[in-house]
Amino acid sequence: MKFRTKLFIIQGFSIVGMVIIANAEVPCAAKTQDGIRIGSKAQEIQVNSSFSGKACVISEYSILYRGDSRKTDEIFKNGFTLKDASYEELTKIKTQQAWEDMLGVYSGGFTDNGVSTALTMDTAETYTSLDCVYVIDSKGLTPISVEATVNYYNQNTQNLGDEVLFIKNIPNSKIMGCKQKNSGTLIKNPYYQSY
Repeated sequence: MKFRTKLFIIQGFSIVGMVIIANAEVPCAAKTQDGIRIGSKAQEIQVNSSFSGKACVISEYSILYRGDSRKTDEIFKNGFTLKDASYEELTKIKTQQAWEDMLGVYSGGFTDNGVSTALTMDTAETYTSLDCVYVIDSKGLTPISVEATVNYYNQNTQNLGDEVLFIKNIPNSKIMGCKQKNSGTLIKNPYYQSY
């Protein structure tokens, strides 16, 4: 369990002390979107064969979106796979500090390791030049809320954020299809399997 120290002043006196706060006591963020409550919960994630770290995982929402300019047939056949560089960086994580650095906990920014998705189609649309956005069924997967995780480590529960990250491949069987931006029509993925 990761511990943080926090300064405090007692009743206006100049006495400054230290209090230990465990991350487990800080809940992950949640928000309501389109009348649906989207929550996240702190969960231990196996990052690689020798390290696991905590992150805020989307727990009450199954549909996510990804903008990607590759051909639909390619995505439907292969799914979304980690780039070699991302996979290599993730295998190098051996300490809590390296995990938090990868998440961008203290830099305020997120490194480009993993497969990025979004809670909303509007956000995903900005990442593709194609007329469609991929629709992902995240049930059974481990979708990490980037902003909620950063806030969790910084003792802040105010924002869930739109970016959702996967540090493992998203198989083609979890891609429902590609939703056309203009018409809203879903081009169905023949490899999709609902569970």
